[in-house]
Amino acid sequence: MYFSNNVIKVRYDLIEQSHNYALTENDVFDFYYDIFKMKEGQSVKNGTPLLSLRNHRLAFIFSDRQNFTPSVIMHVPYLHEKKLYLNR
Repeated sequence: MYFSNNVIKVRYDLIEQSHNYALTENDVFDFYYDIFKMKEGQSVKNGTPLLSLRNHRLAFIFSDRQNFTPSVIMHVPYLHEKKLYLNR
């Protein structure tokens, strides 16, 4: 889940395996802070990230209405991927 330039990843694999013991918040959630280096006035558009199942990536669209710059698209690999995909 992406919110306010931070990502919270839910560890479903641990939840499914932990039938006999209680998990803490730090066990279940992985927190990633300040994901993107954004300029003053730049923000991530609502409705993103866009999911690309084919390329195993998420696409974030950045807009800057304060400085009137063009939108920027950033492709990010899935957090749980342990593979490298070499695309053209």
